[in-house]
Amino acid sequence: VAVQSKRVAQSDFSVDGEGSLELNVNTGTFAKNSITGGDQSDSVKFGNQATVKGTSADLGDGDDTVTFKKKVTMKGKNTIYLGEGGADTVELKGGAPKNGKLVIANFDENDTLVLKKKTFTYEDLQETKIEGIKIEFAE
Repeated sequence: VAVQSKRVAQSDFSVDGEGSLELNVNTGTFAKNSITGGDQSDSVKFGNQATVKGTSADLGDGDDTVTFKKKVTMKGKNTIYLGEGGADTVELKGGAPKNGKLVIANFDENDTLVLKKKTFTYEDLQETKIEGIKIEFAE
């Protein structure tokens, strides 16, 4: 699904069952939306002209990828729940958010965080605090 709009608010983007979700938010404000992935590998991308505000994503099983292009703007608290299993990747090509906050939940040993071109593993993030990003580790 590709989204190109001035504003998309309070909508639910989801896949039920065995499928996978591919969501590209190219432009506009993406506010207070909910994203629910399927049982396969999901892909969510936010383009350079997107503003992400108060959005939550639950990516489910599979090897999921969330990408924020270099010029994405974040506002408010945005949450990504990485789901069970899989090797998930969250990439912020422009680095940590300057405004707003990103919470990455259920981060485990198989997951990676990429800021600009620097990769952080589960082990790295045990000792590293990154302003604008809160990591909640899997139990």
